[in-house]
Amino acid sequence: MGREAQASKKRDSRRRKKRQGSSRGRDSAGEARSELVESEPTASAWDEENRPRRVFVCIGPSCSDQKSRGILTELKKQIERQELEDRVHVYTATCLSHCLRAPVMQVYPEGTFYCNILPRDVRTIVSEHLEGGQAVEHFTYDPFAAVRWNDEIDS
Repeated sequence: MGREAQASKKRDSRRRKKRQGSSRGRDSAGEARSELVESEPTASAWDEENRPRRVFVCIGPSCSDQKSRGILTELKKQIERQELEDRVHVYTATCLSHCLRAPVMQVYPEGTFYCNILPRDVRTIVSEHLEGGQAVEHFTYDPFAAVRWNDEIDS
């Protein structure tokens, strides 16, 4: 058996052991034990109501050419002004892949895209979407709408 085959065999063996897990949670015969533990329901970080919104502002070349840094600055200012720091987290993204519609911003957990926005539009987006929960349709972009529209034409 060659060196590569031996190394591959060792890797496969390690992967199998890793998938099987340790002996913890197994009975004396090595079979997995199932224990049902009841606990009090708790608010977790994944609870949609308590989970902070995440806003990604593209600062890639196309968006930077369209003044996305100004949008980022205004966004942070508006979030601070409306005291949403604990409910809205702002991040930068190298590219959100919609360069022709620059500048681009995306809000999660909904995944709403905002395109061709100006710093003066940020106040409306913060108050209506980030604080009020309703996307500002005038600035939104659905990247899948064109695909659906083309599919309807083809059928």
